[in-house]
Amino acid sequence: MARLTIAPAVLVFMCSLSAANAADVNCQDVHAAVFMDEPVELQQLIAHGADMECRDAINQTPLITATDGASIQSFSILLTRGVNIHARDEIGQTALDKAREKLAFFDMKGGETYRRLYQQMIKMLVASEAAR
Repeated sequence: MARLTIAPAVLVFMCSLSAANAADVNCQDVHAAVFMDEPVELQQLIAHGADMECRDAINQTPLITATDGASIQSFSILLTRGVNIHARDEIGQTALDKAREKLAFFDMKGGETYRRLYQQMIKMLVASEAAR
């Protein structure tokens, strides 16, 4: 699977705790694990009671962060756990909105791998909605 390389400063910004979650040190770890698609670390955080609905500095839930990072394994784990698929970030996007936006963004030569990931995420979100 293709890996997205990001600058450490970007990851630090994306994983910064919001004021509302300042006491929740696991929130930063959850967002880092899902963005980097580290399913083993995510499962360990879940086992230790980490909040799978916690918000980062831009009000993203872990599901939205996983979508943003094309982190399909973490995304699947979160959906299986029944996280809120209707949660919105600071600009009003849900995970489905984010997946559709990313799908359109990668509509170019060389973007096929990401297009497949986002198409799969969209299908999973739609199926999850139908099952609830």
